[in-house]
Amino acid sequence: MVRLDALGAISIALLIVLPHPNDDLPGVEPVVTNDPGVPAGTLSRGVLTVSLEVREGAWQDPVSGARTPQAVFAFSADGGRLAVPGPVLRVPAGTRIRATVRNSTDHALMLHGLEAAQRSPEEAVLLPPGSTRRLNFQAPPAGTHVYRGVTVSAPQGAAGKDATLTGLLIVDGPPAATPSGSDGR
Repeated sequence: MVRLDALGAISIALLIVLPHPNDDLPGVEPVVTNDPGVPAGTLSRGVLTVSLEVREGAWQDPVSGARTPQAVFAFSADGGRLAVPGPVLRVPAGTRIRATVRNSTDHALMLHGLEAAQRSPEEAVLLPPGSTRRLNFQAPPAGTHVYRGVTVSAPQGAAGKDATLTGLLIVDGPPAATPSGSDGR
């Protein structure tokens, strides 16, 4: 019998959903369903290096059954396609994270959940329109953490376009110790 953890089940469910064409929003790139089993960035010598970008795209929610794509803001990683949920940042405990975040929208963006060790949950990183910030921080404690973006002072009608600006920062703890005298079976 094959047993799946929650991440595996989500990955399989999302893999069967294909990107939708966006004929209703010409000129706006499509937003695809992210495969949460594929982490973003490059992990080398205890440092994760990743480039995130926020852009506008056309999202057709596979769960709601909506026939018309909606204009939303979404994350991409390392120059890739826009995706919902945003890129998964997965690291071992103790990893240093170097993230470059670019806001390619016309709206100021408050980024919550990155640089967690240096900031309280109420604080955020401000990214004015068109700006880029370099973040350098130690991964938070082991666990699953959410990062998200929220637009600030967006004009009426832009409300809700940032609802898709979420991603996961998964910090794996140290491997469980094998009990003494056990052969691991």
